[in-house]
Amino acid sequence: MNNIWSPWAGISFPSNYSGPAVYKVRLLNGEEVLKIPRFLGADIEGILCIGVTDNFERRLAYFIRGLSGSEIHSEAHLLSLLRMFTNFNESISKPFLQYSFRKVSTTDEAKLTEEILIKAYVSEYGEVPPLNSAIPSRKSLKGWKAAQALRLS
Repeated sequence: MNNIWSPWAGISFPSNYSGPAVYKVRLLNGEEVLKIPRFLGADIEGILCIGVTDNFERRLAYFIRGLSGSEIHSEAHLLSLLRMFTNFNESISKPFLQYSFRKVSTTDEAKLTEEILIKAYVSEYGEVPPLNSAIPSRKSLKGWKAAQALRLS
């Protein structure tokens, strides 16, 4: 598994990469990463979601469209609903989204990497990132063991 992540970039900045990838989106309040309280501890990285794609640049464009209410990207669409129907805007005065991605060779590798990363997150915080809706291959022990090894490294 390639362990090289891109530097964090503002959500509206192009990635210039259109191959398969796994990615993370995080939330800042102004220039400060937002610490997100979770079941088993606070996520100091502010991770909102972990995702996978066969074309990162296209997925990034879908995420941006989802922020406007389009249902083309489920996590971004959920965030748009939270911004419209909750106290999100009062709680976070200067929301700023950033992404980071990891290039992978194939879509299958991306899916496995996403599964391991989400399971590592769940192992650390007791629940999935706020905008993810499920644990991929929840019952697969292989992914849980790989996530545990990742957490311990």
